[in-house]
Amino acid sequence: MPLFYEEPTYYSVYKAVEAIRRCCGGEAAMRKRKDFDGNKLVRVKTVADYHRHVQQPTRAPPNPFYSLDECVGAVADALGVLVNDALTRRGFHERCSSF
Repeated sequence: MPLFYEEPTYYSVYKAVEAIRRCCGGEAAMRKRKDFDGNKLVRVKTVADYHRHVQQPTRAPPNPFYSLDECVGAVADALGVLVNDALTRRGFHERCSSF
């Protein structure tokens, strides 16, 4: 049971995409991933960044514009892949297959 829960916000999405980018070895490497849509994550980061700052009335929203739920879903998909990769590299799946 988690000790703390906070509803996702565009700020938390932005920070999560930054962490995913670091885990992948940079934005270029994240874009090249075939197991999740790294290009979409870059666009999600742009949408999240748009919401993090006060906007001038003349600035158009990013296109495509994703809802918060779509952004959270893209982040969750990428995190799932990265966690699975990490567990596989450490042999966790093989050690637990007998359960």
